[in-house]
Amino acid sequence: MRGFTGGISDMTTKWAIKDKYGDFEVVRDAEGHPHALGEGTFGVTFEAVRKRLVGGREIVDRYALKVLDPTMFESSTMRTQFITELTSVQGIIDTNLVRYIDYGEQEGQPYVVMDLCGGGDLGELVRRLGVPLPERIAAQIGVQVARGLQCMHERKMVHRDIKPGNIMLASASKPGTISEVEALLGDASLCRIVDFGLVKSSEVVSDAAARKHFFGTLKYASPEQI
Repeated sequence: MRGFTGGISDMTTKWAIKDKYGDFEVVRDAEGHPHALGEGTFGVTFEAVRKRLVGGREIVDRYALKVLDPTMFESSTMRTQFITELTSVQGIIDTNLVRYIDYGEQEGQPYVVMDLCGGGDLGELVRRLGVPLPERIAAQIGVQVARGLQCMHERKMVHRDIKPGNIMLASASKPGTISEVEALLGDASLCRIVDFGLVKSSEVVSDAAARKHFFGTLKYASPEQI
């Protein structure tokens, strides 16, 4: 077993990434390093596979597996909050929200399994293109994100950390040109919101005590948070 040394951050040097979390096996490169997809507020996301035998044939499904920083869940309060929030979003199925498949704990490391979005995140897309997205494309992306947020708001939930890094592209590969992005946007489920670690009930967010603390990413925070 080898710890992560891929250079995303020092977060994963605090613990060794396991080979398997529940039924899900972490994908590793030729040198044995876990294939990291990105880093969020509470942990690092890796590519993982689940292998099943169906009718004598092996079926391999690919997912995104997020391993959460165990030091953030040492207290029983944090663990209870983690379970409560995941339970609340796991049952939500919407074309513009990343679907939660499973969650659990492996040798003290909490983890979450989600749909794998091969197109990467929106922030990565803009950096890769090297130019601002045209207004017509930005508007189409905004509509899809708004639909995902509407689904959450109808269930009285607030994300609290909407930013380009939390908008995933559900495509088989990463688009490399503006025209490729525009073609992919023909799919109304291309853009999907991810990272529900800061999701809260709208009733809780509106509470005076809750408003004393800052949550999310400063650069993308709402005016009332500032």
